Amino acid sequence: MLMFLWALSLVSLQGVALGLHVQEGCISEHKKIALFRGTQIGATAWIPDAGEDEVLLSLTSAEDQIYFVRRIEIRKSLVHVKEMRGGIDKDDAFDIPDGVFRPGWMDFTLVLNSRFRLTTGNTTLVDVHDVLTSSVTIEGSNVTVGCAEPIIAWEVAGGEEAVMPALGLEPRRVSLFSRAASLPELSLGPNTLRLGWDPVAGAVTTLTSAPRPLPAFLLHNLTLDCHPRGSLTKCDILVRLHSFIDTRTAHLCIVFI
Repeated sequence: MLMFLWALSLVSLQGVALGLHVQEGCISEHKKIALFRGTQIGATAWIPDAGEDEVLLSLTSAEDQIYFVRRIEIRKSLVHVKEMRGGIDKDDAFDIPDGVFRPGWMDFTLVLNSRFRLTTGNTTLVDVHDVLTSSVTIEGSNVTVGCAEPIIAWEVAGGEEAVMPALGLEPRRVSLFSRAASLPELSLGPNTLRLGWDPVAGAVTTLTSAPRPLPAFLLHNLTLDCHPRGSLTKCDILVRLHSFIDTRTAHLCIVFI
């Protein structure tokens, strides 16, 4: 049953990567703190296929010296801004035009000076007067802040799990990197595959009952290509030949620590 669902095509040799540096801002987390003032910063967030009342993204600013807290909650069609300043509460709500939010990765721009602005594309989501705050905490399903590379990375410690959201059936490019030999598992739906190393082919494989750990300090580049097959979804796992992250095509990276 497992081999009927997954068709595995393993080709090419892996090149050597002596080290891998991923910007801190490119590491996806549920919560990010952005420190900035008088400038703008970019953020990327995963927007799930959620209901109208679910919070897709929230932004919180605070300043203890003047007893100020602002929380902005963004839903599909509404932005709710709640402020507390000196014990006085203030609530505002702003409509979002239809079609602005769609499931998948979305880019945002934040500007923090005398006003706090949040935009996506040509749409302004928030534009309110600001106080002397210098940071904002951004919370969502998966968030990166200030990432200058066209990748999104997850750090995974031993025994932990990273969940990479995906939408649709277009090919997904994934890179694995570890500072120690590892035996990662890839779960798709109800099926789990253990990725091991074939020393003869010099490539990643799943076709062995006694897999060897993936060598450390090699960048293992895979492409997950899924397409419908009757009532099921058939996925090919392709090994790509690169000793570095191809910034034109690589999107998802898992770094084992």
